[in-house]
Amino acid sequence: MTSRIESLRADQLQARKAAATQAASRALERLHARGIEALLVGSLKTGGFGQHSDIDFLVTKCPRDLVYNVEAEIEDIMHGLPFDVVYLELLPQAQRASWLEHAR
Repeated sequence: MTSRIESLRADQLQARKAAATQAASRALERLHARGIEALLVGSLKTGGFGQHSDIDFLVTKCPRDLVYNVEAEIEDIMHGLPFDVVYLELLPQAQRASWLEHAR
């Protein structure tokens, strides 16, 4: 039997996950409109998103003049949800294939 507290926590997590999913989708759309290619990676992508999870983005292509705008663009949409941005070109060559695989 599920307690009232467990039920409330599950509802909060579901609402947080829905908000994160919507915000991530909007962020990816905005980046794409600016010519920035980015993918969702991490727990929101894999289904392990929890109460304290952040939203992870992998930037795969970005015009040089927009590199410093990526995080500001995402932050405008996140409304306080924590996020991380990883730039594919800054990863060691040996790790790039693994990151791309997790984004698919």
